[in-house]
Amino acid sequence: MRRIRAAVTEAPGAPFTVRDADLEDPRPHEVLVRMTAAGVCHTDLGMRDTWPRHLTPMVFGHEGAGRVEAVGTEVTGVVPGDHVCLTFASCGACEQCAAGHPAYCHAARARNFSGGRGDGTTPLSLDGAPLHAGFFGQSSFATHAVVHERGVVKVPSDLPAAVAAPLGCGGQTGAGTVLNRLRPEPGSSLVVLGAGGVGLSALMAAVAVGCDPVVAVDPVASRRALAIGLGAKAALPPRGRSDGGAARPHRRRRAPCRRDHRPSGDGPPGRRRAAPARRTRPPRPRR
Repeated sequence: MRRIRAAVTEAPGAPFTVRDADLEDPRPHEVLVRMTAAGVCHTDLGMRDTWPRHLTPMVFGHEGAGRVEAVGTEVTGVVPGDHVCLTFASCGACEQCAAGHPAYCHAARARNFSGGRGDGTTPLSLDGAPLHAGFFGQSSFATHAVVHERGVVKVPSDLPAAVAAPLGCGGQTGAGTVLNRLRPEPGSSLVVLGAGGVGLSALMAAVAVGCDPVVAVDPVASRRALAIGLGAKAALPPRGRSDGGAARPHRRRRAPCRRDHRPSGDGPPGRRRAAPARRTRPPRPRR
């Protein structure tokens, strides 16, 4: 048991409050990670506001990166001192996990959105009472987290933690949509709706596999400029929204007659569009 600090949400919609808490030592297949960076995703904020009251107080956070401080007796993939990023939890034993599709894990809900481990316990406590955790298998809004070894990914030691952290959510969601779901052929056209973290990750993956052209759509001029810098052939504002900053380098004489793929990236709430209904992360809990 060790004393840590965590951003605790006391009730649905309540603010994040930094509190002292107690964290159990890792179980045989768990890893203790000292967090060095954590991203804040729209999902953390949205789920905080709608989280079931009976699962509070709760620690959110699902874009964590840090260094391994201790490992359970059965852990073989990482050792203390390793730099890691964290990702969602999966059982590793069901039909979907065995087929290489952990995002469709049959135990995803219990392992990511139950407020604790799959067995109903939580490694955190607050003033002697259980403190719900295990959000996306990690609850990284804390100085430390105990995570199942399947949710711990070793990264190069020279990769900045602030870069590694979003790989556990935005990076894998955007890139995974392109690489694992759309699987475009080189030369396919692709339009990305929303050039936030998810959308730009999708864009970079599309450029890496040879999609051409890749077009980004976003109302924010700075995001469109960044999309161009990351390889988009064009970056446009949504229809009816022009701030005069639409960046269109590498303009072709003949525009492509159609787009082959259209993943939707993250954008301002209320401005997201429908996209291919294929999941790259576990489903969210029912209220």
